[in-house]
Amino acid sequence: IIVLCGLCGAYTSYTLGWTIFRLQAAVGEQSLESSPSGSDTDGSSTATSNDWVQERFQSYEDVSAQALGISGRILALVLQALMLIGVCTIFLVLIGINAVQLEQMYQVEWLTKRQVILLAAALELVPCVLMTTVKETFILTALGALCSAICAVVVVISAFTTRPSALRTCLEDPSGSIQWPFVTDLKGLSLCWNTVVFSFGGINVLPALLVDFHSRGVLARALVSFTWRSYLFIIFFYVIVAVSGFAVGGDALASAKVDSNVLIGLQGCKDSSGTVDWSLLVAFASITLHVVLAMPVPFHACAETLELMLGIREKTLKSSCAWGLFWRLPRLLLLASCTALAYLLPFFGALLNVVAAIAGQATVFILPIILSWAIQRQQKYRIRLYDWLLGILCLFVGVLGGVTGLYYGLNDLIGALKG
Repeated sequence: IIVLCGLCGAYTSYTLGWTIFRLQAAVGEQSLESSPSGSDTDGSSTATSNDWVQERFQSYEDVSAQALGISGRILALVLQALMLIGVCTIFLVLIGINAVQLEQMYQVEWLTKRQVILLAAALELVPCVLMTTVKETFILTALGALCSAICAVVVVISAFTTRPSALRTCLEDPSGSIQWPFVTDLKGLSLCWNTVVFSFGGINVLPALLVDFHSRGVLARALVSFTWRSYLFIIFFYVIVAVSGFAVGGDALASAKVDSNVLIGLQGCKDSSGTVDWSLLVAFASITLHVVLAMPVPFHACAETLELMLGIREKTLKSSCAWGLFWRLPRLLLLASCTALAYLLPFFGALLNVVAAIAGQATVFILPIILSWAIQRQQKYRIRLYDWLLGILCLFVGVLGGVTGLYYGLNDLIGALKG
């Protein structure tokens, strides 16, 4: 599932990027053809035309509107908002859960999960509200990626230094074996599917990245071409962590006595006592710091769309300090909304599954393929056979994961709310 979803996500991200370039090229040619002869002798008209072309297609919604009309814009806007707000909300929930998990391991009670969520939201004020573009948070994002890589390395080291006796005692069967089901249950498979899709949602911020970095020409194409390489990098780390955990934990990971979180599960049974391994502390600290530093990326993508809808994007970028704070009020309200949702719905797994099933599958796998096909038909391009086959595969993955994940995700969320 990791490899399948990762490769499909890489293909759809690459496809969406080239769809944007195709639209920009077509509109740019039309604007040059309609300009008076000799009006661009000093190059100023061409530069203005390039700026206008980039402004025409600077969001997921712009591409969807060009392909499917006003209904496409509304559909993309709703799905993007749900996905990006959901990601920010889930990030805050995850920070709270990780902090409380560390408190439980060290048997201390400092802050509750909801208090940690409020503290995390306060920390995000600077990168999310005072900074206005993803470009300004580039260093933070790079450090967040480094933290994620550190976590992966630590988990692998921890897995292969785990004491076999710590896991062997968790087996219910005295013979030391567990019969794994030949075919896993559909619920576990579908929820796993949505969890993995959520991890490959980089396509939701790709248009914002192209705009914020003012990427055009060769640089823009290089950025889009790099997306599939970055997906391969992420797939490599995910697979290594998964294989290492299963290779060491083996049958014990199927035991009800072992925590489903591999970071905790490799430490032994839930009721076992003892000192907390150093690797667990480093891994939890790294992944929590990664989430804190990565949250501004989806937040800025959502905030920029909101500012464009309100017509204040340029004013936010160019205003002075006093007026700058005023034009940033929508960002502050957006962060407050995400915080309120995280505070009221602090259920990481159930919330993730619902968001990924509705918006994740649609924006990552389904919509990019439909938009690409629609734009190519408008411009009378011939869709190549391998694009048809890969597109159909992505649509199948998205529809299957969305339907099954939504059903089981809603059941889990309703159960969490009742509990």
